Amino acid sequence: MLTEAGYGPKHPLKVKFLISTAGSGQMQPLPMNEFIQENLRDVGVEVTLDAMEWEALRARRRAGADAPENAGAHGLNNSWGYVEPINGLIGIASSKFRPPVGYNWGAFSDPVADGLADDALRAFVPKEQDEILARLHAYIVDQAMWIWVVHDLNPRAMSPKVRGFVQAQAWVQDLTPVYVGE
Repeated sequence: MLTEAGYGPKHPLKVKFLISTAGSGQMQPLPMNEFIQENLRDVGVEVTLDAMEWEALRARRRAGADAPENAGAHGLNNSWGYVEPINGLIGIASSKFRPPVGYNWGAFSDPVADGLADDALRAFVPKEQDEILARLHAYIVDQAMWIWVVHDLNPRAMSPKVRGFVQAQAWVQDLTPVYVGE
């Protein structure tokens, strides 16, 4: 597709991504973004990384791609928590959730995604909503709405001496029962 559009290693497509160097549990964000930068360079995409402090990046995300402070930015990379359906999937994929009412930063607009998001909002039976959200997730992955970099679920490295730890099924982890034993 890049070649058909006239781009490649000798005539790269130039883009700028907003990133942070730390924050919100990101796993090695600078090396990961530099790896993406190198891989995209190999196929003819020249990525400029605009690194900033975590909360500054979050403010830029909330503003949306068409905000004046994001002029010249083509994408952003930050960790994302899927704590509930609107924040996790609907608010990023539905054209109705562009900033300031949602997190659809790049103004993604697709009638199939919009229909699935609407169906998920109308579903009251959790199992039915989960099935719709699974279809929405698969659809936006297939549409390459984002470059899906990593799906971490709070990776941990622990000593066998750690006691009382129970892995949460979300980003919120209760460490109050944790202690180091013999």
